[in-house]
Amino acid sequence: MAYKITSTLNFPVDPKFWQDWFAQDVNRSSAWILSAHDLLEHIRSMADALRVFWIDFHANISSSRLAPPRGLHRVYLFLSAIAIENLLKAVIVEHAKWPDSDVSRKIPVELISHDLLDLATVAGITLKTNDIELLERLTQFGIWLGRYPAPTKLDHLKPKKLKSGIVNLAGYMHGSDLREVEDLVNKLIDMLQGVQGIEHLVRFPSRAAEAFEGVSISPNVRAW
Repeated sequence: MAYKITSTLNFPVDPKFWQDWFAQDVNRSSAWILSAHDLLEHIRSMADALRVFWIDFHANISSSRLAPPRGLHRVYLFLSAIAIENLLKAVIVEHAKWPDSDVSRKIPVELISHDLLDLATVAGITLKTNDIELLERLTQFGIWLGRYPAPTKLDHLKPKKLKSGIVNLAGYMHGSDLREVEDLVNKLIDMLQGVQGIEHLVRFPSRAAEAFEGVSISPNVRAW
């Protein structure tokens, strides 16, 4: 039988130690980049498997022999939302240049938000229509669609008009998400060139458009 070995460490008791540590984690672009790096490694490996599922689903769509890849795609978008949030916050921190003393007392409101479209605006990202629609959906996957069976607010479950003008459920998934997520990540990596830690992030190779990209799947709720 294996026994768990435990030890008691002598942690610092000086509040300033913890304030400095907190500020260095929150107020360094490199920390946000490192967090994104770990997520992107998983996204990279998932994308290949997800692409195979989409190809098979599209090839058999008329026969309804295969179920759409809802589960894997849902988790892919959840991880993508968090990775992109980290990259956006890396850009924001790099531009803001907040004093550590300010951050150690109170985290900047921009770094509390999980709204990717708002974060992209603060970061000064130029967005295409597809980017806007993607970020609005990714926000919902990051907040609840990728994590829970239901949101904490009923209105988040209902169809709504997105800023792109589309009226839809936030949980819709598109075959084109793979390429659009990778394109957006590449754009953020390019913006962060020269920032400490960005050399550890590798751009995604360009994807050619594929037939399954025109297919969308719902989060199990269908229009009347």
